[in-house]
Amino acid sequence: MPEKNPFANKPARRVEFTDETTKGAPESKVREPLVAGEYYFTILEHKPKENQSDMDEVRLAEVETETWIWDNLVYRPKALWKVAQMLVAAGVIEEATPGMSIDIPDLTGKKIRARVYVDTTQAKPRNRISEYLPPIK
Repeated sequence: MPEKNPFANKPARRVEFTDETTKGAPESKVREPLVAGEYYFTILEHKPKENQSDMDEVRLAEVETETWIWDNLVYRPKALWKVAQMLVAAGVIEEATPGMSIDIPDLTGKKIRARVYVDTTQAKPRNRISEYLPPIK
């Protein structure tokens, strides 16, 4: 039995190669993880996580080094504390109170403060967010 062609019934992709596109991959900027501590970030991207109906993905950039950190906002009761912290940090709400209900807005472009740690459980050390901090008044 022949294998099913994943490109069947889909429009063909057309590419045009040039001298520039055939030179190889561009050099990437490899950044060391941030030292554990408090930092200011800009939220570069906030979107629903693929194949996860109860989770959003946020991509943050530290304002001085532009180091990226990815984090997830999980909309399950035991994880809503972090969603509440993010909404306070972004200035969407002043505090989360029992019985409060809110439609989560797009947080892209918001400036926030967060506490970062270095996760060394993977092959490469990575930054993680331990908590989102309220704005300084």
